[in-house]
Amino acid sequence: MKNKKGFTLIELIVVIAILGILALILVPAFNGYIEDTKTQVASSYAKNVEIAFKASDVKLSVSGGPNIDVIYNGTPESEKLPIIKEMNKILGDLKGKYFMIYTDKNNYKQFIILINYDKTTYTFDCLSGTPVLISKKPTV
Repeated sequence: MKNKKGFTLIELIVVIAILGILALILVPAFNGYIEDTKTQVASSYAKNVEIAFKASDVKLSVSGGPNIDVIYNGTPESEKLPIIKEMNKILGDLKGKYFMIYTDKNNYKQFIILINYDKTTYTFDCLSGTPVLISKKPTV
């Protein structure tokens, strides 16, 4: 009788088939986790923008009256706003990755933050104090 060393071809094929089936099951689950993580990172960025806005607002005493409009869309004109200059000092690396609309006029309040992250634009409503995801679209 010979000493048998190694595995037979059938055993190797069975093991590879089992690993392939496991991979087919697990890969879609991991993709879902990756998307959830990206959304959470964008939400964290939106919260940072919101906190920077409130800190800058307090520092500059901008919100003295009920008629405030701040729209930051990344243009050179909007970069000149004192509150945006102050926010960009606080935010550092996020400069240029966010857009913001803040309105407080005639009992109509709106606080929308758009975050560009990983080739996707995330839109958050931050009026309630916690960023709420409104939409998620691929950046063109």
